[in-house]
Amino acid sequence: MVPQRAVAELLAESATAYRGGNLGAALRLAGEAEEQATLTDGVGSVQAIAAREVQAHLAHLGGALPAAAELWRAAAEDRLAFQTPDDPEVIAAVDNAHACWARITDPGTAVELGPALVALRREVPGPGGRGLLAAERQLHRVQQGD
Repeated sequence: MVPQRAVAELLAESATAYRGGNLGAALRLAGEAEEQATLTDGVGSVQAIAAREVQAHLAHLGGALPAAAELWRAAAEDRLAFQTPDDPEVIAAVDNAHACWARITDPGTAVELGPALVALRREVPGPGGRGLLAAERQLHRVQQGD
């Protein structure tokens, strides 16, 4: 049996791969880290969420905005299971999901992903509700084809 590597080790290797210019390897290693964390600690564990956030960041850096938005959204939703909506880590994940979604240029994809993002924004609306308002406006625009 092959010994399983620690999540932290896999994430460190992912960072090294990215710094070395190998985004594909970095994403694969971050995915392995999430799988390992899920196996050992559960899908909603802090380590699994952290590995998912690394994948989201890498997807964003690689220009895969729909994947990045979905990964950030999933991480935020998992964080909300044990953290409050005003927790800085939750806010960061929601803001990142929103920022990635807002930059998606394919209208169909933006429409498809929008309702889940708006629902998340209802839980974490941003200062003065501005994040929620912006998400609702953006969803309306893409639904109308503007």
